[in-house]
Amino acid sequence: MFYVELVLSVAFVVLTVLGYKRNRRNMMLLGSICLVIAVSAEPFARGFHDGLTSAKQQRVQDQ
Repeated sequence: MFYVELVLSVAFVVLTVLGYKRNRRNMMLLGSICLVIAVSAEPFARGFHDGLTSAKQQRVQDQ
């Protein structure tokens, strides 16, 4: 997960700088979206995994 965050953070910097220099707002927007994904990907994945794990444990207990 660290490498995904690193790649998306670098993409944020590159896209934002290029978008600013070329005066392209959509490129800067894409860079900002990359940053949001980089920050929120790990907690989302962890919560999703914890939810699946607890559902499996609960299903085993019900049997």
